[in-house]
Parts: sequence; C-alpha cells; structure tokens
Amino acid sequence: MNDSSGKEVRLGDVAVMTSGGTPPSGVAHFYGGGIPWVSISDITRSGKYVTKTEKTLSVAGLVNSAAKLYADGIVLYAMYASLGECAIAVGQVSSSQAILGINPGPRLHRDYLYYYLSSIKSSVRELGQHGTQANLNAGMVRRFSLRLPPLGQQRAIAEVLTDVDQLISTLERLIKKKQAIKEGMMQELLTGRTRLPGFSKRWREVLLGDVAVMTSGGTPPSGVAQFYGGGIPWVSISDITRSGKYVTKTEKTLSAAGLINSAAQLYADGIVLYAMYASLGECAIAVGQVSSSQAILGINPGPRLHRDYLYYYLSFIKSSVRELGQHGTQANLNAGMVRRFTLRLPPLGEQRAIAVALEDCDQETQLLRDRLAKTCAIKQGMMQQLLTGRTRLPIAEVVA
Repeated sequence: MNDSSGKEVRLGDVAVMTSGGTPPSGVAHFYGGGIPWVSISDITRSGKYVTKTEKTLSVAGLVNSAAKLYADGIVLYAMYASLGECAIAVGQVSSSQAILGINPGPRLHRDYLYYYLSSIKSSVRELGQHGTQANLNAGMVRRFSLRLPPLGQQRAIAEVLTDVDQLISTLERLIKKKQAIKEGMMQELLTGRTRLPGFSKRWREVLLGDVAVMTSGGTPPSGVAQFYGGGIPWVSISDITRSGKYVTKTEKTLSAAGLINSAAQLYADGIVLYAMYASLGECAIAVGQVSSSQAILGINPGPRLHRDYLYYYLSFIKSSVRELGQHGTQANLNAGMVRRFTLRLPPLGEQRAIAVALEDCDQETQLLRDRLAKTCAIKQGMMQQLLTGRTRLPIAEVVA
C-alpha cells in the first residue's frame, strides 16, 4: 500500500524553474509585439489564470533581454513586491525578472503546485519580511518543501479546489451583476426617470442645505492621551470607507474631556456621515451616537427628507463629487459646498419606497458577499487539510 499522504520533497527536485527579464524600456521596438509579457500586476489581478497582459514584447525584445518564452501552462510565481502571488499562464508568455516560471516535472501536477504555492503565501511573505532582503530568489524557491502524494491524489485534490474556485468566481460575478443592477436602479429611481408603481406626484428640485442641518466634527490634540480611549465613538474617513452603509464601530474613541476640548460634536443616532476630505463623497449612517473628525460632515435630514433616501442620493452622486474636487481650486469639500448640492426630491412616501427598493438590493448583495466570504474561508480550510495530508480524498489508489 502506498502512503497517499505523500512524501516530503524539495520543489526544485520535482520542477524546473527559470526567471524572466526586462528589455531596456527606452527601446520602443522591443515592445508592442505579439509576445505577452507578464508583470507582477498582471498576476495580482488575474486570479488563477493569466489570460492577458498589460504589455507585450517583440521578438527583438525577447532576443535582446533575459526574458524567456515560457510554455503554455507554466506556473508563474512572484519573487518581488507581492511575494508569493502565483498564476497559471494561458498560452506562451514571457515575464519580467520579478517572476519565476515553474514547469512541473512528471511527478508534480500543475494545478496541485498552484494550490500548494497559494497555501503557503502568508508564510512566504513572512520569510521575505524577516530575511535580509524583501525579495525571494530562485534558489530559495527551489528549497521550498512540499508534501507530494501520488499523482492521482494530487489531481483529485486539485479538482476539488478548482470546483471551489469556480463557485467563488460565480459568486464574484453575481456580486458584480447585483452592483450593476443597483447602479441602474439609482440612475432611474433617484432622477425620476422611472417611477415606482402608485406614485405620480411632482418632484421638486431643492438645495440640500434647505432640507437638512449640517455640522462638521473636530479632532482633539493627539498628544493628550486623556482625550482618547473613552466611550464616545470617533468616526474617521477610514471608518466610513470600510463600513458599508452603516458605521457600527470605530477604530478610535474619545473621552468626555476630548469632546469638550475640541470642535468634535456628539451626533445623534442615525446621522448621515459624509466625507469632505480624501475619499470625497463616501458616506454612511451612524448606528448610535458618535463624534467625528473635521473631515466628516454630519448631516441631519429635516422632516421633508428621508434619511435612507439621502444616503442613496449621496452615494449616487459620488463620482461627480470626486470630479468636482479634482477640478476645483482645492481637493476637499466644505460644508458650504455640500449645502449647495441640488437634489430632486419626491414626496416623502416615494422617497421611502425608493430607499426600500435599494435597501433590498443591498441586502441581496450582502448575502452574496457573506456566502463568498464563507466559501473563501472553507477553501482555506480545505487547502490546510488536503495539501498537508491531514485529510485524504477517498479515491482509488494510483501509483505515482
């Protein structure tokens, strides 16, 4: 009987490795030919397979550099910058010297190698951080140790993980589709181009400052420790950008003394928080009473303006607001500019109905995101079990 959990081998004993090269950037005729030239960024944005590259080489560029023409299906491995990122080439490609081309020998299944390299990514990055240099080299990769089960078991493991990857890709496509649907819904519903059933009253065009009260926040002196670490959530731009629709927790908090000794305000539960600096136009709704930095405007809707309708309106105009910041004399907004924002305002009941429709879409997207996160976590667990031999797949034994 063979031990299907596999033997420990060095990667260099079961695969052939070659690094790439870069032609001189100042020689135009070395570039723009028909040979795909893979960079680190091509790998990081590709997923499992690299199917296209940002740059290509000419035959002259290939000949007059250390770049190699890799065979179709080569495993590409990042040795610089994004250490440990990997992908499989679709078709013949070349690469920069930052990338190692790994060609599995007859004892090593290509997709098994890909998943093995993916599974050790975090430890490889730690290796880069703790070593004398932040990069890897071919010699270091050749010394990588991996558990090598019989080829049939490798193939079965790769197939199972490929199935999970396909599910992940499907969920990612569904999320993008839902996001596109929501963008279309906002374009139609927030402009009045499409009306929800049962609503026909005229919309009014108003200035935001006429239907909402706005207050900016403040920041206590950072050198006074007693002003921080209390029970008052203090919202920063980064809290908003990572929160989604609702801000439920913040990285920092203020003490009562910090609130009193700064321009920070204690906003009411449900205030709409709006970014005026840096990530212009990002917005969220506060859950509970919060304070904020001066980079954030707290917007309290009046009786004619529904809170969630305002949130979706501000989200809808985000791209145009960012262009406003880029084209103005300064890259930031201020409260006066936000007060002059124009919005089309339907009756309150229609605002509420529009907000509910968009919220439903958000909830459907969030369910997909939750399922995606769970599937990614399951995949990590499966790699940990299958690629170490802790769990073995029930297949007919194959002699390697």
